[in-house]
Amino acid sequence: MERFWRTCFRLTYCHNATLGRRDFYRQLCLALGLSPKATAAAVFYSVTGQVQELASARVHPVFLLDEAHLLHSDVLAHLHILLNYEWDSRALLSLVFVGLPELEDRLSLRTHKSLLSRLHTRVHLEPVSADDSADYLRYRLQLAGCDRELFPLDAVALLHEASQGTHREQALIGSGGWSSSPSLVPARK
Repeated sequence: MERFWRTCFRLTYCHNATLGRRDFYRQLCLALGLSPKATAAAVFYSVTGQVQELASARVHPVFLLDEAHLLHSDVLAHLHILLNYEWDSRALLSLVFVGLPELEDRLSLRTHKSLLSRLHTRVHLEPVSADDSADYLRYRLQLAGCDRELFPLDAVALLHEASQGTHREQALIGSGGWSSSPSLVPARK
């Protein structure tokens, strides 16, 4: 199955979402192994040419845009063009946006209606339950080498409340706690 994914898809991970349109496409060029050009039009042409080449080789490119809520408006306003191949008769490329909830608000603006209409699947992760937070804390403690219940239920409930049920916030809060109390977790052997 892994071979299938490698031969049929080409994943490109873009983590710097704070770039302007030209530099964003230059970053895509580098991620695709292309040499970036000087002008925005030449960079866009290189990216679209590579996407079409991959399609003719039966490889479907997937661009994963992390921190997409930070994308500049001019980048968002232009991305629908990147998805417009052969008059939308077939998808030669997939965009995956990963970002905070404000991304949904930004994409809902009228100026991004064309892009939003080309995003066929949307997934919104709700905050986890208090029980899920407790399980996550246990899991993280096990990774650190702790195999016992370390915190009282009140502390776990406070962690859940302070993090609003998001694992990223729980990890940040926990990291601060671990660094200030390293003797609580036994060292790995």
